[in-house]
Amino acid sequence: MIIVAMFLLPFIINYIYSIDLHISFFKHSYERNQLLLFYSSFLSVLATLFLGEVSVYQALQNNKKSKEIDELKTEIANCYLSMIENNDRPQFSINLSSMGGLYSNLGITIQNVSKVIASEIELIKFTITYDGNSKNYNVD
Repeated sequence: MIIVAMFLLPFIINYIYSIDLHISFFKHSYERNQLLLFYSSFLSVLATLFLGEVSVYQALQNNKKSKEIDELKTEIANCYLSMIENNDRPQFSINLSSMGGLYSNLGITIQNVSKVIASEIELIKFTITYDGNSKNYNVD
């Protein structure tokens, strides 16, 4: 409703000046273009205030999200530091998930079972034990 009134008011001002009313209320010293210029300036002020309010709101929301991200980064860094200080190492559970005949084309599932965060896992060596026989493999 307010938006419709904002767009219709210039037409109303223009219409009032185009008809000849013999009422003293409408007799004043302002010209049509002066009133329209005042109205457009007034709308510009309102738009500026509205956009300023929107930018302040967005800045506050952005600040809030930045603080949350900083707290999360600090928490992760503290977790890594405690891991280094306590010499904790991640522990994994490795399960056979698929295989072909005679244990060929083995598929395994590796799951982190410790509280230590593990990333960029690099396989160095592994051992396969089958029927009491063990064989070590080095990965290059």
